[in-house]
Amino acid sequence: LMTNQKHYTKDLTKIASVRLSPNLLDQGIKCADSLDMTFSDFIRQSIIKNVSASIDKRTKNNQQKVSLAQ
Repeated sequence: LMTNQKHYTKDLTKIASVRLSPNLLDQGIKCADSLDMTFSDFIRQSIIKNVSASIDKRTKNNQQKVSLAQ
């Protein structure tokens, strides 16, 4: 049952940058604001909690690298 589970060795709290489509970047900022969190903390928590967001393959090449505040 758990054989397909990925095991991550990286410390996900130390993530310094992520690649997001403009749409996901906008949604992330709005969600962080609504939760009264910083964008960086929201993204880190989303990754750590394994919250997945689907990215339209057509916009995959239109992603922006976003630096996260430490």
